[in-house]
This record gives sequence, C-alpha cells and structure tokens, in this order.
Amino acid sequence: MLHNVEDKASLLDKLRAHLLHNVIKVDQRYFLQDQGISQGSAVSTLLCNIYYGKMEASNVTVCADSELLMRQVQLLICVKAIYST
Repeated sequence: MLHNVEDKASLLDKLRAHLLHNVIKVDQRYFLQDQGISQGSAVSTLLCNIYYGKMEASNVTVCADSELLMRQVQLLICVKAIYST
C-alpha cells in the first residue's frame, strides 16, 4: 500500500483551510463556519487526541496509583484490578 507524503507546510495549509473555510449544508442552505471545529469534523478527533495526549504527558493525576488510565478520544476510564482469595 502506498501513502502520500506531506510536508509540514502542506499539512498546516490543509488544516488552516479546514478550520477557516468549512462549509456546512443545512437543508438547502449553505453556511460558512467562522468559529470552532464541528464535532463530526475530519480533524476533530485528531486534535482531541493531541490535546488529551499532552494532558496525559504532563502527569496530570486522574486515577489513583493502583489504577490504570485508559482513554478513547475524550473518554477517560480508570480501571482497578480487584483480587479475591
């Protein structure tokens, strides 16, 4: 499988275009989005993962020491093993 290679400038241009020129169709009308990122946007999940990944890397304490932090996009889950004898 072949993949296209993009340089940093090209990726930033595409991201800028996506953020500043996003057109939304509602019924038969078109609107230019001028603020924020649509939740269903192609880059919404990517940016969310970057943001939460940086938060995790900054050693923010979310779970207790005996728990494992698991994350799916913005959903944080603390998992704790329970042993019975």
